[in-house]
Amino acid sequence: INQDIRNKNKQIDFELKYYYILNTKHKFEINIGNYFDHLTYFTNAHVKNRFLEVVNQPVYLNDVKLQLNKVFTKFNYVFEKNFFLIDASLNVNRNSFILNQTNYYRKANPLFFNPELLVSYALKKHIFEVSYSENSLFNDISNYANNYILNNYNSVLKGDSELNVKENHWVKLDYVTWFKKIKNSFYFSYNLNKNPVQYDVNSVEVFQNYQLVNIHDALEGVHFP
Repeated sequence: INQDIRNKNKQIDFELKYYYILNTKHKFEINIGNYFDHLTYFTNAHVKNRFLEVVNQPVYLNDVKLQLNKVFTKFNYVFEKNFFLIDASLNVNRNSFILNQTNYYRKANPLFFNPELLVSYALKKHIFEVSYSENSLFNDISNYANNYILNNYNSVLKGDSELNVKENHWVKLDYVTWFKKIKNSFYFSYNLNKNPVQYDVNSVEVFQNYQLVNIHDALEGVHFP
């Protein structure tokens, strides 16, 4: 079994930042930018039977093109007084998403509002922090491939072209203290992922379900765990 994989990525991005310092306690920041990414992903597995003839299987052919264009604006406000700090942000993202592969086309323009928050309090040799962030991320292009991808000789991956954006929620509690000039840090974090990708099946099951042409001849003498 042989597999060709070609993965290309063309990326352009820019960002403008504007700072406004009202006084020593209040600060504002606005970021405006654009992110463009054009990705192509191609895989094709070649299987040889016992006569060393190459048998191409359409179920292993992927030709995926993904175009992402994100226009974003980030509003940030910082309040600082004595040993107390609040850092709050809101990211507004307008995305253009175009997915094109064999016999499939999908276009979407989702809008996301992703907040971030950091609250910190410092007391002598102790610092307490609570932070929260939310991110909306597009999946890796290989996760959208409709057909199978050989991961190794006993594992096959398959994507899903109907996947939505991954939502990531992250919460972290931090405690930092100094003892005899030595920094000690303790933290607790919680991460929640919505729409995770988990596609991993055994090759034998795939071959039996799809009854690939001459695949049993090609795999003669190969043992799967």
